[in-house]
Amino acid sequence: MKKIKIAIILITILSFTVVFASCVPAPSENVLTIPDVKVYYNGDSVEITPSFSGKTEAIIYEYDETALEILGGKVKGLKEGEFTVTAKSKSSETTFTVTVVVPLKIANLYAWVNYPASDISPVVNVDGDAEVKYTTKSDIISIEGNYVTALKTGNAEVTAEIDGYSTTFYVTCHAVDRNDSNKYYYWDGGWAWRQKAQQRRAEYNQKGTDGKTTVFIGDSFFDIDFFSSFYSFYPSSSKDALCHGIGGTTSNTWEMMLDDYFDGIKPKNVVVQLGNNNYYNDGATPEEASEDLQRFLTYLHGKMPDTNIFYFAITPRVTAMELQATQVKLINKNMGEFCANKTWVVFLDTTDQMTINWTNDNIHPKPEKYQIFVDALAKAGMIVEDK
Repeated sequence: MKKIKIAIILITILSFTVVFASCVPAPSENVLTIPDVKVYYNGDSVEITPSFSGKTEAIIYEYDETALEILGGKVKGLKEGEFTVTAKSKSSETTFTVTVVVPLKIANLYAWVNYPASDISPVVNVDGDAEVKYTTKSDIISIEGNYVTALKTGNAEVTAEIDGYSTTFYVTCHAVDRNDSNKYYYWDGGWAWRQKAQQRRAEYNQKGTDGKTTVFIGDSFFDIDFFSSFYSFYPSSSKDALCHGIGGTTSNTWEMMLDDYFDGIKPKNVVVQLGNNNYYNDGATPEEASEDLQRFLTYLHGKMPDTNIFYFAITPRVTAMELQATQVKLINKNMGEFCANKTWVVFLDTTDQMTINWTNDNIHPKPEKYQIFVDALAKAGMIVEDK
């Protein structure tokens, strides 16, 4: 009996051994992994760091040869962007991303004689806290920090360098003729621009507080005659905000009014809607309108250096010709690029929300539809102070 029991126990143990052995997984495949890589456009090649879960194997890379160059296990960036690379070995395959960035980018810019300095606004993609250094052989500009001042008219080439990387950009310096009646003019009579500007300033003196009040300025989009719902969004009993737009005006008109009627005020926020009349009424080309608007914002910032500026893109007139709408979009594109990477101005584009059903006259939004401007400002982080 004892021998039988021992045999049964041995058979049972052997059966468990067979079951256990069948549950042990087969050896895993030789998995290849490669982390994503960041390289600078036309900069030094960067090491690719592949790893295998088992034995190291030779790797073949498949990639866009117009964008990248891979030699000796290193990758070089030939084109800005993000690119997928496929890596293949004898037993495994994987993909990884190579991001090619330009270390330093600076757009060409305007500066104006006897105007505040223009913001250079470099786009820096170099890690660390190094500062951009500027050099120029031109005597028509001066540079201090990231600001360039026009001394004479003409074009100046500037070299910018950071952490061993460099680029060049150009500054176009223009003189401004305030006697040009095609640009710098007041419409009086029924338009009463001067009278309205005087009234707006008197209201600011009475109700506004420097460093606290939010002021909406610009053309008819922000004129209380059209933005009649303004004080339903920003009740005068509780919110420190004023609606000071003047219908028909341009950015050039507002340059004059900053000197003539609004000099010395320093609100917390200024919300700007301008450019519609530069293009549609005065017939400025997209390039001219873009420069005029950039000059105005630069002038406004010079007058109010501590004020937050929010600039709304031009809303195309919904019944305008397709060519006009395309050119307005170009102005808006230029203005978006101008405002990008600046700390003192925020560019807001609500044009895709404006439809013919949302307007009273194919130009201006219905009073209740001004909500799109209010929402955009709130989303951008603008805070309207309580009274």
